[in-house]
Amino acid sequence: MATFTGKTGKTGKTGKTGKTGKTGKVGKAGDDTDHPGSESSGSLSAALLTQAEGIRGYWNGDFPAGAATKTSPGSQWDRVRRLAPIPREVLIDDKLFRLAKAQSDGTSGQVMATEVDAAKGVVTHSAALTLAKPAMTDAAAQVQLGFVADAAALKGERLDEILVQQDDILSFFGSAERLHDESHRWTLELLEAAIRVAGYLVHPLKFGFDVPRPIDLNPRALPVVQTPTHGSWPSGHATEAFAVATVLKGLKEAGLGAEWRVTELSSMTDMAFNVAVRVADNRTVAGLHYPTDSLAGAMLGITAGEIIVNYANNAGSTPARVFAADALLTDFDLLTVNAALASGGLDATGDPRPSVKIGRPAGSADGILPRMFAAARTEL
Repeated sequence: MATFTGKTGKTGKTGKTGKTGKTGKVGKAGDDTDHPGSESSGSLSAALLTQAEGIRGYWNGDFPAGAATKTSPGSQWDRVRRLAPIPREVLIDDKLFRLAKAQSDGTSGQVMATEVDAAKGVVTHSAALTLAKPAMTDAAAQVQLGFVADAAALKGERLDEILVQQDDILSFFGSAERLHDESHRWTLELLEAAIRVAGYLVHPLKFGFDVPRPIDLNPRALPVVQTPTHGSWPSGHATEAFAVATVLKGLKEAGLGAEWRVTELSSMTDMAFNVAVRVADNRTVAGLHYPTDSLAGAMLGITAGEIIVNYANNAGSTPARVFAADALLTDFDLLTVNAALASGGLDATGDPRPSVKIGRPAGSADGILPRMFAAARTEL
């Protein structure tokens, strides 16, 4: 008598945060090895082989007429939903990474939003965010290292958070917002994409600015985890965390087809941004970052999140801001984020900066990201 056992539970997925740029995964595209009743194994493959030999009968390689030219049924969205996670990620990233690029000359940097005019054959890049790195004079560095020294007293209290957040920040957002693999599939897909976009944008800036880490200025910083090899400014964790918080907020607030932006944030109502602040601040507590790194990362993450929301929501444009680090060399909290948002959105005359165009030309269709955005909306 046959005995049927339940499918073995899959080990929990570790978060990807902080591991941006894992392009090695692409080589496994399509390697979705689970079978309907269990995971892949040598024993199962051997059993399937003997079954095939027993039931196939004679076969000369023939197939039904017309099958070779048959295409997958349904829309682009239907096809994407059937894909395994890795090829789906690649398709999503292929679309999102085209929307913006980051560049730096070592002193200033920009996130350039992309607009395509197919009729004219023109691709236009306009600055959605302009960054000016901190001068890091001895006096400025002393102030920033003072904040790092003050935060060090929290190392023991926050060590568990620091360790987990090296690879996983989404679980912390899941404590402030219901996020589950089964019931929030497309929300999580977008948030994971936001983390990848954040990494795509932050690393060219880190490389260009090349700001030394706290331990490079004074070994008494004594970080509790390994100091990364890339530059300190902007903070990658802050960029990722604020991108996630921004997409979550945009899913709830953005009107269909209307440009949306993050304005003044409240610690009472914007709980996801409280999480983002905590994630960023923990990197200062760990001895890896200055507060100015986190503020720059917050502005970069908000910009990345707005680009994703406004593109997926068919807005056609996204806000433009500037951030000059030397104007806000303070400690980091939600109040300083609000100050940076308020000042960065104004031009030299005090008027709002004009938005920049993003995305595809009029009349062309993206059958994937707008549908995913709409599906995620229904989950929250």
